[in-house]
Amino acid sequence: MYNEAAEKSDSRDVDLSVVDFNTGLIAIKRALSELHIKLAAEGFDEVAAEMLNDDIVVVTRRCASRQLAVVTVAHTAFHSRHVAAAGDADPPGVKSLEVPGIVDGICLEASVVSWSASYPEHGELIVGLLDYRVESRVDVSVCDSHALRVLHQDDASCDIVELVNFPPGSVIVLSVKLISDAVVFLDELVRYFNTWILDRSSKLCASTLEHIKTQLDPHRVSEEDPDNSNGTSSAAAMFLHLVTVVSDLSHDESRRVLYESETERNRSGDGFTVYHVPGHGNLTHCGLAGVATLLLDMRRQGAEPAKHPLGINLHQGDWLMDYIVGRLAALTRTPQQLSTWFRHVFDLVKSLPRCLVLCYFEAVVSAVHLLVTTRM
Repeated sequence: MYNEAAEKSDSRDVDLSVVDFNTGLIAIKRALSELHIKLAAEGFDEVAAEMLNDDIVVVTRRCASRQLAVVTVAHTAFHSRHVAAAGDADPPGVKSLEVPGIVDGICLEASVVSWSASYPEHGELIVGLLDYRVESRVDVSVCDSHALRVLHQDDASCDIVELVNFPPGSVIVLSVKLISDAVVFLDELVRYFNTWILDRSSKLCASTLEHIKTQLDPHRVSEEDPDNSNGTSSAAAMFLHLVTVVSDLSHDESRRVLYESETERNRSGDGFTVYHVPGHGNLTHCGLAGVATLLLDMRRQGAEPAKHPLGINLHQGDWLMDYIVGRLAALTRTPQQLSTWFRHVFDLVKSLPRCLVLCYFEAVVSAVHLLVTTRM
């Protein structure tokens, strides 16, 4: 469906008192509002946002149960006084982006294709700018897009979207199918976390681990390779293996996994001091409690992950995940088994688009932190 709202700069030909769905951005706002309602009703309850540069904003809404996502890319004009002419306005510094899945359609494609700073004076109404043209299309096939080109990668679970005609004042909304095996596996693992740990955090106690092991249906747990080293282990086996490893932690090992100050680590001589988050400072502990406490503070404060120093650090690289794995591997006995478990799970997290990394990292670290506290 195509809609073009064209207003003439000569106010004599325009009835300024009439506003309808073809006026200004009203048609686009209506399409976005209807989409917002639809996504809320259909269970798209996970949201991630990031800035690709000063003007390019990407918002991803995901429905984990159906493995679907909707990705909105907007080119704002806060740092551009005028919108450039159509066909000559690639966003500076941003030529393409990776989306977390396969693009199978375009929900909305819209753009202000011309702009003028002039506007007619009116004694009673605020009439705004009239010398512009707004183009919008809904339910567009990928091959018919005016704004982008999608590159499908062989043996990859993410598409590359090239922005070929995306001037300031433009927005595209992509419908995306999530086909990553890593996402499916991690979603199943997180469901186990929610069921047995996160939803019962106030009731966790020393008997929790044995209760989990007796309550899990053994027929759902693969007997092959619980470490998932050959990629065939189920999420149930991975979860049960975690519970088994944590059950074997001694009180002193649990303390070292969770805590340890920088002074304690310096004496070990293995080089793993407390982790430093640029823009925030050192974590409170070398162990899992340090990052788990910061994640809890972020949730309580309603911090925007994309702007928080920890979120930025995880978006930019895998250093914190490597630190957790390496530090546990430098310990002895059971913590080394926990390091191996983290390494397998974090390898899956690292394979995801960066906009999804923080949510899975938070779920994994928070769940393991709570589980280990039952040994204290």
